[in-house]
Amino acid sequence: MSHPLPSHHFVVEWGGTKICFTKVRNLAMRYDVIRTNCGSKPVASDSLQQGRQHFENFHLERNVVAGDIEFYDWWRSEERRDIVIKLLNTNHEPVISWRVLNALPVRLSYSDLDASTSDVLIESLEIASEGISIVN
Repeated sequence: MSHPLPSHHFVVEWGGTKICFTKVRNLAMRYDVIRTNCGSKPVASDSLQQGRQHFENFHLERNVVAGDIEFYDWWRSEERRDIVIKLLNTNHEPVISWRVLNALPVRLSYSDLDASTSDVLIESLEIASEGISIVN
């Protein structure tokens, strides 16, 4: 019997040395919808087709550690990298993997500095890409 996959056990191979991420957000792809109509159709409704493919910007989030500025260095470099995100099973084996092609960091942000909490500081790197494929 197949079970739903938990989303909490994953690894990100991004070209840097630190691979401990707290979250991957908005890993998404979509097509434009092309609507066409023909006057001779008996029902007045649009026909739908897939148009251009788009890969939405996604975010890698991790805890900030003193002295680690790898996200910042990559953001400044304008270097493109392929990234592989692997969802792992309980044996730490990949169950599903996403390959992100020609990833380019476009925004670097940090969580709020707030003296009234004991939250960990999080850095988030927004990344644009030229493609996403699922590989197993």
